[in-house]
Amino acid sequence: MAGYNTEQKKCIIQFLSDNCNASYTIEELIANLEKCDNISKAPGRSTVYRLMNKLVEEGIVKRFIKGHSRHFYYQIMESTNCHEHIHMKCTSCGKLFHMADDETTKLLNEILTSSHFTVDRDETTLYGTCDNCIR
Repeated sequence: MAGYNTEQKKCIIQFLSDNCNASYTIEELIANLEKCDNISKAPGRSTVYRLMNKLVEEGIVKRFIKGHSRHFYYQIMESTNCHEHIHMKCTSCGKLFHMADDETTKLLNEILTSSHFTVDRDETTLYGTCDNCIR
């Protein structure tokens, strides 16, 4: 079943696209949407919760747990084939990187061979520090 592109959904996607290197909790997202000058009426709290779950299911947005917190953070995916590779997230600047598909396959095959363990690509994010932040 095809999803509807409501104004609220477009609004959230546009905001996340405009801020593609940042991740937000639902509460932070709601607060930022309410402050946006280019939004006539920000989506309500329950609408944002519902739409974020849909956007995660559709693969448009990725859900993360930051550090050891109990909060989910959401960030838009820049690529349509995000299910094919592992993501790497910089804990300093928050930027999301996409591991090359062939590197992902090689790493996952190595884990499978050595540990007899399959890794879920969709649920795997490596956290560390990007080259830019190291400098």
